[in-house]
Amino acid sequence: MKIRFGYQLEFNCPQPTPMILMLHAHPSRIHDLLRPDNMRLDPPIPIRIYHDSFGNTCTRIEAPTGRIALSTDAVITDSGLPEPVFPLAREHPVSALPRRDPGVPAG
Repeated sequence: MKIRFGYQLEFNCPQPTPMILMLHAHPSRIHDLLRPDNMRLDPPIPIRIYHDSFGNTCTRIEAPTGRIALSTDAVITDSGLPEPVFPLAREHPVSALPRRDPGVPAG
């Protein structure tokens, strides 16, 4: 099946605002994209794309003072089958998760 996905986000920033955006399909699904999920920014500003330690695609920007709009419109193919269920998986409170030493670079 084909799934169309996207977003239209607007922010009004009172001052230049650094942002890390995680709005892309996971890299493991890139080959399934029929129309890429390229991020459009208005006004156009420089972006830096990188992958975090979990393999997610991250986009770093510094939003200017005032309005900024972010959008994409993409299409992906999918089998339509449900994701695997792990009934014995446990939920952990955020306070119980391990912390990474901030002095050690990720990935």
